[in-house]
Amino acid sequence: AAWFYVAGLTITYGMILLLPLSGITSRWMLLAMIPMPLAIKAAITSLRQRDNIPMLIPALGMNVIVVLATDLLIAIAVFIQVI
Repeated sequence: AAWFYVAGLTITYGMILLLPLSGITSRWMLLAMIPMPLAIKAAITSLRQRDNIPMLIPALGMNVIVVLATDLLIAIAVFIQVI
């Protein structure tokens, strides 16, 4: 399951990076890359601690922050692009 999580993060941040570079969205979309360092930390923790549930709990908390922050920053980028 940890590898699926890492794959999901890789695809998500890869798309966030590729869309503005290919001209599909504005460069404001790159704002959504801000939580990436926390996402990397959560991914590393999930891979290292995948068999140790108590040590995995901080990665779950980081994941919540990563998802909410990324979604918020995508929404802000789209809003800025529209106005």
